[in-house]
Amino acid sequence: MQVTILPAPDPQVEVTFQVDELGISETQTTVAGVAEFSIPAVTARNNTIWDATLQVGANMRAAAAVQAVETNGATSIGVTVNSNEVTYCAPTGGGGGGEATSLTGPVLFSAKNNTGVTITKGSVVYIDGVSGNTPTVALADADDAAKMPAFGLAYADLADAETGSIITFGDITNVDTDAFILDNPLYVSTTPGVLTQTKPAGETSLIQNIGLVTRDHQSVGRIKVTGAGRSNDTPNLDDGNIFVGNASNQVTTTALSTLTGVTSLAAGAVIAVDQATGAVTVSHGAKAATGTALPWPSSITIDAYGHVVASGISQVPLEASSNLSDVANASTARDNLGLTIGTTTGDIVALDASSEVPLALLPALAAAYTGQIETIDDKTYTIDPSVVAGRTITSFYARSGAGTCTATLKNAALTVGVVSVTTSSTTATISNTTVAVDSALTIVVTSNVAATDVVFSVEFTQ
Repeated sequence: MQVTILPAPDPQVEVTFQVDELGISETQTTVAGVAEFSIPAVTARNNTIWDATLQVGANMRAAAAVQAVETNGATSIGVTVNSNEVTYCAPTGGGGGGEATSLTGPVLFSAKNNTGVTITKGSVVYIDGVSGNTPTVALADADDAAKMPAFGLAYADLADAETGSIITFGDITNVDTDAFILDNPLYVSTTPGVLTQTKPAGETSLIQNIGLVTRDHQSVGRIKVTGAGRSNDTPNLDDGNIFVGNASNQVTTTALSTLTGVTSLAAGAVIAVDQATGAVTVSHGAKAATGTALPWPSSITIDAYGHVVASGISQVPLEASSNLSDVANASTARDNLGLTIGTTTGDIVALDASSEVPLALLPALAAAYTGQIETIDDKTYTIDPSVVAGRTITSFYARSGAGTCTATLKNAALTVGVVSVTTSSTTATISNTTVAVDSALTIVVTSNVAATDVVFSVEFTQ
């Protein structure tokens, strides 16, 4: 197939013809404005029509259609691309259609191979110098900072000492991408010039995502080049190292253990810095109540000059056997504290061998609120605005010297019991007897008929 560019471009350009569904992708450079293609025979159903594209230089791909026809041999096809139909823009600007105004095609720059060997198409390269006004390129290597970052991929095979195109953005086609996964990113490898989909590991390796696989194929694969000339990932960091700013305000790495000699901080440790004096205080929690009882400093203070100026009082934690909460060692704990069980059930014999004093176990505290109201009204009488400890109501009683009324005992908003107060009242039936700490106890009087000298009793245990 011949493609003729009118007017003929100067300099000459690459023309790409693609029919993806038929596996056709051919690129040729124009000679005197003509690109000649030799397309391998393809078998397809007669008269079927396939989508195709034709791309001239860095221009947008033009849509075309290919029809399968019956043929027994090679067929010559001539295509003319007129400047009235396709605006031609040479990769370096100029040409028959004027200047490039968009990035619809690949972005290329000219570079000279300065490696001593051929750089194959699709190899990752960096700029290593300049020859005249032309940059020179060599194979990029993620393990060598001097050979990074990569500035693109070789757009075609580039012989030693020759000048060719490097793609920095856009599609590169007809490359082997069979080993890669479609739509996954490509990184500069630690093998010079090679692409990889495995992100380089190790602190010395630089990370640069340079493109994406858009078609996986052994020979007509396609890569979208996107990340030329920059690194775009958090640097790797070896285990136990941290990032530290140096005197030039640049990031460096160093081992944590080399900064202050600190290799670890136990859980519960606290570092406090006095912003006024610069003193640093390191403190930690108490030693667990297990094992051998050893002294430990509660804190150490270092002033702004690095001097140890104070330390907390040394403390000796009790061993597990001396911990009263350690049920498994309750007997040992009592012995260690000088406590033994007396002969009388519930007695504790304490203190020392010379003067053993029985201390009877106290029962729960029993008490009562009592009072008398000489002249009573329909209102709420507060007997305890906020109990100081939780308690249980055990009885509610009230009677009058004369007259009648109704007395309701309240536990906060809850009714404990109701007494119809007369000169011969009985004890109320009670409920909601558990009184929480800080709750109020009140008596609400209603239905008063000349009641006088009302006495009441609210008994409880605590």
